Amino acid sequence: MARLKRMLLKPKNILLLILVIIIAMIITSIFPLNGKINKINTKESNEVYFEKGVTVIDGDTIKVGKNSLRIWGIDAPELKQKCTKDSIEFDCGIIAKKLLTQIVLNDPIKCNIIDIDKYQRKIVQCTAINNFDIGLMMVQLGWALDYEEYSNGFYKTTQQDAINEKRGLWSTSFIKPWEWRREHHNHKNRAH
Repeated sequence: MARLKRMLLKPKNILLLILVIIIAMIITSIFPLNGKINKINTKESNEVYFEKGVTVIDGDTIKVGKNSLRIWGIDAPELKQKCTKDSIEFDCGIIAKKLLTQIVLNDPIKCNIIDIDKYQRKIVQCTAINNFDIGLMMVQLGWALDYEEYSNGFYKTTQQDAINEKRGLWSTSFIKPWEWRREHHNHKNRAH
């Protein structure tokens, strides 16, 4: 944490972080309501509704009470994951978390429980802001990827639009989150 604070206090990092947040806010204000975001594809499942008490863990996981909820079909950078833009390294996982926080901050959200993963998290497809799919918003803004292994390409078209328009991660150099986790996990195993 102290390292993160020291890094964030460097003038160039503060400016980069502010610039990224401003760009994310501008993109959020331009793109979410332009008709490209579809309403949720409801699946037959358990529906839950949250007005308050939602905590964002990272760019694809929220917590309500003691329950961790993993957003279905997307994968966002891990909190410790770095990305590079114009030779400057930054915490893209933190940016993804901040964007998801902005999306769910003051709006009630509705989630359909799809499954439970091996970590006992509920896998959910959620809506906020006039019934718009949260996963789709994250992919559209470029701060999460279509997790094709689980989504069967559900967000593939939206992701291609983000790639073409170089939104979010697609304007940086980054490692796909699942590859970053695998690489990090292998380093941990070699150390033991």
